[in-house]
Order: sequence, then C-alpha cells, then structure tokens
Amino acid sequence: MTVVGPKMSVARTRGKWVRGPKAGQPKRQVPYLYAWLLEKGTKRSRTFPFLRPAYEAEDRQFSAAAAREITRELALAD
Repeated sequence: MTVVGPKMSVARTRGKWVRGPKAGQPKRQVPYLYAWLLEKGTKRSRTFPFLRPAYEAEDRQFSAAAAREITRELALAD
C-alpha cells in the first residue's frame, strides 16, 4: 500500500519578510499546506487534480491484493 500526496518534509525559502515583527527573516514556503488548493481549485484558479487519480489507482490495486490475501487465508484454513 502506498500513501500518495505531497511530501511534508519539503520546505523552501522564497524572499524575505519586509514589514512587521518578522522583517528581514526568510519566508518559508511549505507546499503540502497548499495541495488542496490545487486539487479542488479556487474561485480564481482552475482545478488540477493530482491526488484523486492516484488514490483511485491505488484503490484498485489494494482491492485486488486484499482479495488475493483473503482467498489465500481461506485456502489455508481448509
């Protein structure tokens, strides 16, 4: 089984804070926090579904593997 989604350990720095208490510090960009905006879309951006097709593909593989295991266990029980 596979977990599909954006990697949580990835973080980049893009630019620096200009005003406020964080002025001068680098801005961190963490992509996994914004994945749902790509998946569902917003009022101003179209959807770009990348998680749903991956979940569906994995679901079919998982169902087939589970059926094989159940059949094997039942065969061993007899």
